[in-house]
Amino acid sequence: MLPTERVPLWAAYWLAAGHDGEHLVHLAGLHGDDPHDIRDALPAALRDCGAEMPESDLAAATVVFRHLAQMHIEGLAEPQWVGQKIEEVLIRPPPAAPTRSRAAGPSAGHCPRDHVPMYSVR
Repeated sequence: MLPTERVPLWAAYWLAAGHDGEHLVHLAGLHGDDPHDIRDALPAALRDCGAEMPESDLAAATVVFRHLAQMHIEGLAEPQWVGQKIEEVLIRPPPAAPTRSRAAGPSAGHCPRDHVPMYSVR
């Protein structure tokens, strides 16, 4: 889960650290209050920094699990916290297909939290 409201600031830090690119500049200039805009801009901005998004959910989970294991090995994370993070990854529902329509609210019978974008904080 990604705190989308912080991502533009991170992009500004990456620029200050010497990374460059049209997409990174665009991401740094976003306000951060629209998670859809952040989610749309992030992959290209990360490519500007030389990073790639995982190809699949399985690949992304593998990266997360390896990182969590390394944090535990290095004494940076307690077992209970690691277990909680693994549970969050495993039970997170797959993201809905992206939609650019913001005028329509959630459909009847659906809780608004079901419409939280993939990278936002719950």
